[in-house]
Amino acid sequence: EPFIREDILTIIAYAKSFSLPVSLTTNGTLLDKNIIEMIVDLEIDEINFSIDGLEELHDKLRGQGNFRKVMSNMQYLLECKKRKSLRRPTITVNLTISPGIIGHLKHTIDTIREITDDEIDFFRIHHLWFVTPRELQDHMEEVHKALDSSACGAAAHCIPLSQHHDSVALSSEISQLNGMGKIIFFPSLQDQEIPDFYSEGYRMTKRCLAPFYAALVKPNGDLKFCPDEWIDGYV
Repeated sequence: EPFIREDILTIIAYAKSFSLPVSLTTNGTLLDKNIIEMIVDLEIDEINFSIDGLEELHDKLRGQGNFRKVMSNMQYLLECKKRKSLRRPTITVNLTISPGIIGHLKHTIDTIREITDDEIDFFRIHHLWFVTPRELQDHMEEVHKALDSSACGAAAHCIPLSQHHDSVALSSEISQLNGMGKIIFFPSLQDQEIPDFYSEGYRMTKRCLAPFYAALVKPNGDLKFCPDEWIDGYV
């Protein structure tokens, strides 16, 4: 959560002084009106708000009253942009797929659209990256061989197959979102690709482009090319 740092806006201002694009992902709870005003003035390029579902589910996972607080902060951010006649930051609601949100995706999106007068730029349906124990072992061996480095953090993505979602129901639900507008997917999966993704042995055929578009600076200053824990020993 970037706003845990009291100097995060100073860091962002420094990055923007070099005309670097800045994107943030936040749970939205540490924002207030003063911070939001400064965010808009700094012309941060993009803010992703993590929303886990409708109010009951979101607050169950993140704390009572959290959903309404985040909605209020998003509303003020939209109002602030309009008042200052600025297009940035673009605002994306990040909806991570979990068992609780399956069957409620459209209702969640429709609810947020109503609350924000449909001024959110994008809704991202975010599938969790995961590996099976065998895939984890293969991955760690490849990282060691190719980079002489470790990938211990990748174990955080290892889940039993018994915890996988009802991928057929999810695929059917996502197909109903096609054509709604403002909806994007990560990774971009459609139809049979979704059940395949949630099955053992699935291989993504598309290359990861993250190392060619961005660098990750960790809170302690470590610079990495992988934005997640898949290759955590290469600094």
